[in-house]
This record gives sequence, structure tokens and C-alpha cells, in this order.
Amino acid sequence: MSLQISIYDKINYYLLITNLIFGVIFYDFIGIRFGFTYIDEFFVAILAMYSILRRRFSKDFFIFIGIALFYLLYSFMYPINTHQAILTDFLIQIKPFIAFYCAYNLGIYISPRYYKRTRQLCIISAIAMIPVGILGESFMMSIELHPSRFATIITILGTLYYYCSRQDKHARNIAAIIWSIGLFSLKAKFYGFYVAALFLLFIYPNKKFKLSPRIIILLTACLSMVIFIAWEKISYYYIAGAQASSIYARPYLYMNSITILNDYFPFGSGFGTYATHASSQFYSPLYFKYKMYLNYEIGNKRFLSDTFFPSLAQFGYIGITLFTLFWYRIFQTGKKLRNFKIILLIIFFFVFESTSDATFTQNRGIYMLILLAMFLNKERYLKAIQKKKI
Repeated sequence: MSLQISIYDKINYYLLITNLIFGVIFYDFIGIRFGFTYIDEFFVAILAMYSILRRRFSKDFFIFIGIALFYLLYSFMYPINTHQAILTDFLIQIKPFIAFYCAYNLGIYISPRYYKRTRQLCIISAIAMIPVGILGESFMMSIELHPSRFATIITILGTLYYYCSRQDKHARNIAAIIWSIGLFSLKAKFYGFYVAALFLLFIYPNKKFKLSPRIIILLTACLSMVIFIAWEKISYYYIAGAQASSIYARPYLYMNSITILNDYFPFGSGFGTYATHASSQFYSPLYFKYKMYLNYEIGNKRFLSDTFFPSLAQFGYIGITLFTLFWYRIFQTGKKLRNFKIILLIIFFFVFESTSDATFTQNRGIYMLILLAMFLNKERYLKAIQKKKI
């Protein structure tokens, strides 16, 4: 039994660290310089095979598979885009859920014997990012690293460090220092995450999280601070951009998503039809139907998959409800655990990211979902270790 546990320890560790290095830190560099952009798909496929070999499944996983297949069948029965577009988007959209459920059902973890080594890797990687951040956006772009990618890499490094720590005051300080490097990105969504992290881990660190008048006031103050810091970019993209003579793609996608939800009630327009990579690659007929192609950015296939929330219009009001239930179930599960605040912080991360990026379906989102599964499983794993010691 001890040999088996040792093998799983090694598999989990090398799987996670290899993906961190090649599937997160150097993902964009490899993709642009060498044309290989399937590292995250390869990683999810390994997780799926690992789960099949160990026969680790759950009721929630099978429910998700049933829902995904229903929407696939629905998209084929009432096709708007090509079959190739439908299948491409189907694979992209199910990828993060497969990663999360496989990681959760497998009980993916990093063994305490690898904690120190992982913390050192996170610190070294974060230090290496400091000059990149100081040199600014032009330098980041010269090494094939977009500022938003820079910010999420830093977010992942700080979160992984915290997972591999005692989660005490010292660990919170180091994680916060790592996350502070992300401020060089000048990204509003990262500012939101950073303020949420400071609130949950420092302003309210040692108390059980309950909604009370005091907490509501503090949350309102934090939200106001985020809006104040990020106001220039919020105004540029979503206010001035929505009122410009040629509206920007992001606000246009948001505005028109309501029309699609109502016109394709209740299940949406189906896979590969709206605000996704597939709807851009196989240009969706919906952009012609609603005359969105006349917009300069959308007509030139720019920023069509640069935000996540509008893409939920593909799945209708029913799909939005199911997506909300997915996160509600995670919230309810996490609420019972000691590390609930970091679980809540990861939920906030996806909320902020989804406003102006498709992180949820990309390599960085997949790694954060796996970290989320690891935090949900951590107490169960540590209790299993204690039982074996006894």
C-alpha cells in the first residue's frame, strides 16, 4: 500500500509541475514560437485517462456529461453553424469541467513531502517575473507574454504556494507578495482579485466567513475600491466603448447576448454560435443575422472570444442556470471547509476574469480549476494521512 501511495504522490506531483511549467508559464511562448497550442488539451486528456484507469467518477460528473451531450445533440438538431464549429466548441467548452471533475474525483493533491520543493519553484518563478513586470507591456509582448497572461501566471504561482504551505500568517504574507507582482500587469480584473485576496486573507483572516452588516459594509468598500482603481478601463471598454460611433466588441457582445437569449429561448443558440473561439474561426451566421459583422472589430474577427459571460447566451437561460448551480454547489461544499476563504477567492478570480477574458476555457483557467479541486480535497487528504499514521 505504501508503494502505491508513493507512486500516486509522484504521478500527481510531476503531472502538476510539468503542466505549471509548460502549460502555464511557457504556454504562450511555446504556442506562438512553435505553433503548438494543445498542451492544455493534452493535460486534460491525461487526467481523463488517469480517472478512467482508476475508475474515479461521481454522480455530478455523469450529470454534467448528460447535460453536455444534450446540448451537443441540440446543436446538431438545430444547427446554426457548421458541424465542425459545433464539435470544436463542444470540446473547448467541456474541457474545464472535465479537468475539474477528474481532479476532484481523483483526489489530485501534492504530497507534503513535495511542499517545500513546490514553494521554492513558485518563489523562484515569481522572482523571475519581477523584471518582466517592471519592463512593462512592450517587453512582455516581445517575449510572447500578454499582460493578462502575466497576471494570471502570478495568480497561479501565489495560489499554488499557499496550497503547499501551512496557510498561516507567514504563508499569507508570501502569497500576497507574489500576487503583488501581478500589479505590474495594470489589468483591472487582477486589481479585483488582489483586493479580494487582501480582504479575505488579511482584513478578515481568522474568523468564520458569515454575511453580516459589517461584512456587507466591508465588501461594499472593497468593491468600491476596485471600481475606483479600474474605473478608467471600465469606462473605456464598457461605457465610452458602448457609446462610440463604432461600438467596441466587448460591450456589443454583452448587449446582443440578451437578444440571443430571448430569440433562442430557453436552450440558446447552441455550440459554436456566439462569443467563442469557434464562432470566430468558423464565422457564425449569427453575426450576419444581427448585422454584427458591420462592426469593425467583430467584422474583422477581433475580440470575438475575448470575454466569457456573453458566450453563455449559446446555452440559453437554462444553461446560465446550470452554470450558476455548478458554482453554487462548489460554494456550498467549500463553506464547510477550513480553507473556505481561498476557495471563495478562486471563485472571485473566475468572476473577474470572465468579464473580459475567456480564461475559464483556457489553459490558465484549467489550472486554477484543478487548484480549486485540490483545495476542496485537501482536508479529506490530510485526514486520510492522519488515519494511516494512527
